[in-house]
Amino acid sequence: PGPRPQSAAPRRATSLDVFALVTPELDQGFYPALQRGFDAAANEYGRQIIACQTDNSIHKQADVVIQLADKGVAGVAMLPPSAGVAPASHVRLLQNQGIPVVLLHRPVEGVSAPLITLPAERIGEMAGRQLLAAGHKRVDYMATQRVTVARRYEVGLREALADGGASLPDDWVDYGEMTGFSKEDYAEYHDHVTGVLDRLFAQPEPPTAIFTSFETLAELVYLAATQNGLRVPQDLSIVTVGSSKRGGAITQSMTAVTVNEGEAGDRAARLLEEMNRGERPIDDDEAFTAAI
Repeated sequence: PGPRPQSAAPRRATSLDVFALVTPELDQGFYPALQRGFDAAANEYGRQIIACQTDNSIHKQADVVIQLADKGVAGVAMLPPSAGVAPASHVRLLQNQGIPVVLLHRPVEGVSAPLITLPAERIGEMAGRQLLAAGHKRVDYMATQRVTVARRYEVGLREALADGGASLPDDWVDYGEMTGFSKEDYAEYHDHVTGVLDRLFAQPEPPTAIFTSFETLAELVYLAATQNGLRVPQDLSIVTVGSSKRGGAITQSMTAVTVNEGEAGDRAARLLEEMNRGERPIDDDEAFTAAI
């Protein structure tokens, strides 16, 4: 894994006195609330923020990291792409220049940095219990990718359904292959969702509810269902994972297990400030759990 950074406060001859937030996208799902919380806490320390979008691309993240290192920012909160394996070198490049890093949602193997993670099994369990309480026994699960967090949602959902006398058939679990967030990516995945619904509702007893791993996916399911003549929630209920602050008209009307991403952004900025002040080592590996 290479040399570890020194456990000391960052020391640079020159620096840009801002914190950077690096995420796969900025304007949907968890990300607006995450950015607002990050910005509010950074402002308490007199720091502005830079928000950088990687489009879930490791290559674009590399370009962003190089530019931030060159600018000498005061700290970086990073949510690594889910497509591929995030290289440890991206984090080490920053840390070796004395720039503290906080990881969001996903760890990066081979580095030590504070991590704010999601209680994914608990989220899946809560969704399952909500569905059971509403009388649903036939539940489908959809995720955009077969990533660790999505698989942990499935584990929690399965356990909750089993405890309630229901089950999750393997052919009612769908992991897509959506790796980007462009207009073309969403259009292609919409077609995939339509195909999944066609298959499910061709069965004698289709699911009465779908749990999705992300609120943007829930919107795609909603649109595909209504375009296929299904009524939501009369014919199909949709439960998703969402931010505690949801802006879209469709997502606001959906049942969701909400994650307090504003609090996660706030904590990320405070952890960066602690490392800047030498109150926490730059290679600290303490893990925190986001509130739900």
